[in-house]
Amino acid sequence: MKRALGAKKKFAFVDGSIAIPPSDDLNRSAWERCNHLIDTWILNFVSPQFAQTIVFHEYAIDVWIKLHERFSKVDIVRIATLRSAINNLKQGTKPVLDYFT
Repeated sequence: MKRALGAKKKFAFVDGSIAIPPSDDLNRSAWERCNHLIDTWILNFVSPQFAQTIVFHEYAIDVWIKLHERFSKVDIVRIATLRSAINNLKQGTKPVLDYFT
């Protein structure tokens, strides 16, 4: 997601570099257009179940903060379980590494 936003020069909207302009600012409508665009990109990127939890946030930066809170946590047990599952993958009776070599 960072790459996609960076490629469109929109990451500053979610990292706090571009502040929310006051409602009487002449650039407010352009800012709101970009904010809605980024919100839509993020909503289309995440799973429908997670999208339901962030759809009511008004600003893209708030959505980004929620994403960060949810996905930046390290779960050592989950990582170990996933690594073990990957190491034990098999194709038929052969381990995946043997199958592909």
